[in-house]
Amino acid sequence: MEIPNRRNVVSAYASENILFLLEGLGGTLDLHALEPVTLESRWTVHLRGTSGHILGLFKGKLLTAVDDDLRMIDIRDPETSKSAQTVLTTTARDGRLAHMTTDNERIYVQGYGNADSSIFGSSDLITWNRIATSKEMDSTSRHFHDVCYDRRRRCLMVTLGDGNKTRIAASWDCGSSWDPLYTGPWQCLPILPQETTTLFGMDSALSNGLVILDHEAQDWRVVHAKWVFGAKWKDPVHFSRLIQLDSGTLLAACAQPQVVLASQDAESWYLIDARGFPLGRGLGMDIAQGFDFVATIGGGRLNIMTIDSIRDSFMEKNLALQKRLSLKVRTKGLAVTVRRKLRGW
Repeated sequence: MEIPNRRNVVSAYASENILFLLEGLGGTLDLHALEPVTLESRWTVHLRGTSGHILGLFKGKLLTAVDDDLRMIDIRDPETSKSAQTVLTTTARDGRLAHMTTDNERIYVQGYGNADSSIFGSSDLITWNRIATSKEMDSTSRHFHDVCYDRRRRCLMVTLGDGNKTRIAASWDCGSSWDPLYTGPWQCLPILPQETTTLFGMDSALSNGLVILDHEAQDWRVVHAKWVFGAKWKDPVHFSRLIQLDSGTLLAACAQPQVVLASQDAESWYLIDARGFPLGRGLGMDIAQGFDFVATIGGGRLNIMTIDSIRDSFMEKNLALQKRLSLKVRTKGLAVTVRRKLRGW
C-alpha cells in the first residue's frame, strides 16, 4: 500500500514497533518516529542538511548520517529525542557514511567515497577509531560497499569495489586485521549471513545474481540470473540490500532497476514493488523490516506491506529474475580472471 502523503521519503528504518522516516526537500531534513499501522507521529526532529540516511539503532540510540556528520537521537528519552547530537564528522577521505553493523557491544559505521573510504568503530558513540580504509585493505579499490557483523561466526565482513582485486574481506579481531575472502570476477554489495552460508548480492556490470559462501563446504558458488519480467530491463541488476524474514523468505532491494524482489530459494525472484515502468535507475531503493510489516522506499515514495501480502506475491507469479546457465556470462568472468592474472593479481 503506497502512503499518499509521504512523497519525499529518502530513508527509513523500522524497529519492532516504530517506523522511522527521513524526509527531505530543499535542504531541510525531517526525521519522524511513527506508529507503523496508523502512521501517527510520536515525534519529529528537524535536521539541517542536504542529504541523509538512517543507519540504525545502537543501545537505544538512533543513528542518522547527515552530509558529513553522524547524528544521534536517544529514542528512550522523550526530552532528548527532540534534538540530534553530532557524534562523528567525516572527511572526504572517509566517504559519506552509508551502512552500520554491530556486535551488540561495539558499532561499526562504513563510508562510501570516490577515491577511498573508512570504517569507524565505537563502543560508546563518544570515542571513535578509524579501524580500516579501503585503500589499506586493497590498494586497487575505490571504496567499501557494505559492512556486516556475522554473529554465528563472530567476524566482520566487508565488500569492496570497483574493478579491484579483493571483492570480499573478513576480520576475526574487531577490524585489527583483515583477510581477503573472495577475489573472483563478480563484484558484490549487500551481505546477508545465514546459518550455513553467507549471501552476497551482485553489484556487477557482468552478471546478475548472488555470490554464495558455503561455510560447511568452505567453498564458493555463484547463482547467475536473468531478468525475465516483461523483458523490459536489459542492463545488469544491482542489489543494494538483502534481508531475510522469519519465514525464511529473502527480500532484495535493487538500485538498478528500482525494484524490490522476494525469493524462497535465492534462485527465482518475484517482483513485489517497483518504481514505475519503464524501469529506471536510482540509488534510493531500500527496505525496512518491522515486526509484521515491511516498508519499501524509492523515488521519494513509501510503501508498507504486511508479511502476508509478501507471501501472496509468490501466488501472483510475477517472476522477475531467474537462475540461468549462461556460457556468455561465464566467458566474461573467465576474461576478467585472465586479465587479473596478467596484472599479477
